[in-house]
Amino acid sequence: MKSLTVRSTLLAVSLSAAASGSFAAETDGAESSPLLHGGYVSPMASYVISDKSELSAGFGGVLMLGFRKEFYAMEVGGVYADLEGTKQLGFTVNGLLFPLKSLPSLFLTVGAGGLEYSNYPGRDSDVHSHTVNGNAGVGYLLPLKIGAYDFALRAEARYRISQRYRHQKDADIDYDIPRRFNDTLINVGLQLPLGIKAAEPAEVKAPVAVVPLAPPADSDGDGVTDDKDQCPNTPPGTQVNEVGCPLPPPCKTPEPGQKADLSGCAAGDTIVLRGVNFDFDRATLTLNAKTILDDVVAALQAAPGIQFEIGGHTDSKGSDSYNQKLSEERARAVMQYLAEHGVEASRMSAVGYGESQPIADNDTDEGRELNRRVELKITGSTGSTAVTPVPTADGAIEAPAPSAGAAPEASAPEAARDPEIPDPSSEVPAAQ
Repeated sequence: MKSLTVRSTLLAVSLSAAASGSFAAETDGAESSPLLHGGYVSPMASYVISDKSELSAGFGGVLMLGFRKEFYAMEVGGVYADLEGTKQLGFTVNGLLFPLKSLPSLFLTVGAGGLEYSNYPGRDSDVHSHTVNGNAGVGYLLPLKIGAYDFALRAEARYRISQRYRHQKDADIDYDIPRRFNDTLINVGLQLPLGIKAAEPAEVKAPVAVVPLAPPADSDGDGVTDDKDQCPNTPPGTQVNEVGCPLPPPCKTPEPGQKADLSGCAAGDTIVLRGVNFDFDRATLTLNAKTILDDVVAALQAAPGIQFEIGGHTDSKGSDSYNQKLSEERARAVMQYLAEHGVEASRMSAVGYGESQPIADNDTDEGRELNRRVELKITGSTGSTAVTPVPTADGAIEAPAPSAGAAPEASAPEAARDPEIPDPSSEVPAAQ
């Protein structure tokens, strides 16, 4: 038995020396597969070939429980074989060495254990013999995977040397049983890790550095960059268009005391000529109305390209027909005044709306006063002052084209409800 122990020790030392001298024993410390690190169980089928003529080759099994760490593993388990009647049953403790970093599945193995032989063909077949043994071999793990589970197909070849020992009282009955047994073992099975490989963290790519471009300059701070600004040095706070030029003031009815300004007006805009009033129940302009219309003349001359309609409106007192006729007369009176003071007649039309378009309640004095009004509605614009027909609503009265060297003459209003209403043309002197 001492001889067997010495041989096993020498074999283990020689394998370790060969591994350290001929192979790299280091593995990648970052490897995280349970197949290479951690506990495992390894069931294998075994084919045993004995060197004894009395024993035939036979099949068996091996079940090992082990733990692998870095380049080595330790395992312990049971072995069994049936050599056509003679049975081997025992245990073994093995050490595995994975010497190649480039081939981590190749291993060398050494081990020791004990066996019981039963029914050995000899003088007394009922005698059970016991042996101690040592083994050495080489093997390979073929990695496999099912989902996130890593495992391997395990195959190995071992040579086992066994030494029988006996009790003194059994010396006479086991004389025919050999003292030494040498077996070759071929084991094939699985190596099943007891853990599952952790999910690999998603690769985090370093963010690409983005160097922001310097924004284009906006020297006057109007919100339009210098490369698009057609009106540089706009005063702060000025409302500008998409090319940086000041926007015209919005088209709106002037407040009391303000002069009319048409610079922001376009087709469809309407302003109320507040303060353009008439004598009671007549189409005669008051003095204050003429003063306001003088400002309107200046505004229209400053915008020579626009065409417009003068609309007359009344409150609801009186009959519809009378109010309609009165609104027409008042619209013509305003148009005549503008024409006589330098506004081209070709730009104007006069329309009476009567009481049909109230803007306030006709049941109150204040509402009726707001409804009695004259409006200037922009109908279009041209690049010149040439005569251009302007479509107007039904009932519009177009101003005649002025003759050369003279101001246009307005048509006389039709008879009103009150026979005392004078012709508006008689109230306004002819243009000089």
